Amino acid sequence: MNKLNLNVIILRGIILFPNNEIRIELDKEDSKNVIEIIKTNEQNKVLVVNKIDELEETNVNLPNYGVIGTIDETIELPNNKIRIDINGIKRVKILEYFNLNTNLNIKALVEEIEIEKIEEKKEKVFVNKLKKEIEKYIHELPYVSNSIINVIKNVTDLNEITDVIAPYLNVSQDRLLVYLNELDCIKRASMIVEDINEEIESYNIERELDIKVNQEVNKNQREYLLKEKIKAIKLELGEASLKDEEVSNLYSKVDQLKANENIKLKIKNEIKRYENLSNMSPEADIVRNYIDWMVSLPWNQYTIDNDDLEDVRMKLDKTHNGLEEVKSRIIEYLAVKQMTNNLRGPIICLVGPPGVGKTSLAFSIANSMNRNFVKISVGGINDEAELIGHGRTYLGANPG
Repeated sequence: MNKLNLNVIILRGIILFPNNEIRIELDKEDSKNVIEIIKTNEQNKVLVVNKIDELEETNVNLPNYGVIGTIDETIELPNNKIRIDINGIKRVKILEYFNLNTNLNIKALVEEIEIEKIEEKKEKVFVNKLKKEIEKYIHELPYVSNSIINVIKNVTDLNEITDVIAPYLNVSQDRLLVYLNELDCIKRASMIVEDINEEIESYNIERELDIKVNQEVNKNQREYLLKEKIKAIKLELGEASLKDEEVSNLYSKVDQLKANENIKLKIKNEIKRYENLSNMSPEADIVRNYIDWMVSLPWNQYTIDNDDLEDVRMKLDKTHNGLEEVKSRIIEYLAVKQMTNNLRGPIICLVGPPGVGKTSLAFSIANSMNRNFVKISVGGINDEAELIGHGRTYLGANPG
């Protein structure tokens, strides 16, 4: 096989494929010197490579494959830069690099890669398949340029068409390097088909999500506009009432709740019901009380229990001297609750005459467990509904 000794250009952020052309701008004096060296050797031929790790500052991690290119045009720009056009010719295997310690004159010894011949019928099938996939790619994705159609229109070589198509795909640079380092053109063709179908599928999923979001937004905007029109009509007819403002405030309160969406939906349904009820209806007061009660509940407000039973016991000892049997029973109850993670079962009942410390002990238990403490006095209660609440159909119904 033919071996060549070529000057090397290391690219960042752009990849040269065979049968493709790239345009780069250089602004350092060193780079200009490199171009002059290259132009005096091997008919403007140059080896173009990309670092395996682009973040690597040194040149110790260079690839085993690159692309021979020719410098077709060099233009000096007014901003003290040089623009060069490099035309990719073919892949080569890199045998050895030279002068890696300097960026001025890096060279490499390369040899040509023998391309395995493909059966003519098989090659034709793959080429036609790629052309159809590209047409589908352009048709399905609105942001893909259709300029590639004319480029590949008359291409019949599978090795060439895969290299022409690859840079047009909307894939990462790492994926392009995989294409560049893959010597088997049939594998490259399969990769292209796979990437095209994957991107089309991703785009369709994103489009479906966008459509759903837009429909939801449009629905909310439509409802808002209709409500505003109804308000305007009522004002025009002199039928506007305080109830409209009241309902609007209730909706606003529901939106600010930290409750689950199904709970908010339930409250909003009740507000709609209240909105449609006459002010003279006895049911209006019941529904309104229910809404006020639901809105005032402390949704999703909770404390985290102290699971350190030794700490709980120490806090109980600080507030209450003695009562060993009572405190041991409390710790035992908390331990069982921790092990079973279940509140079902017997509860602790503190019994005794007034003033012996039942409430203070309950407060101490709550404090040791980092819980909020609420005292509810049930003295003098005659009706159990005052504890469990009335049915909503009951006139003057109240929660427990």
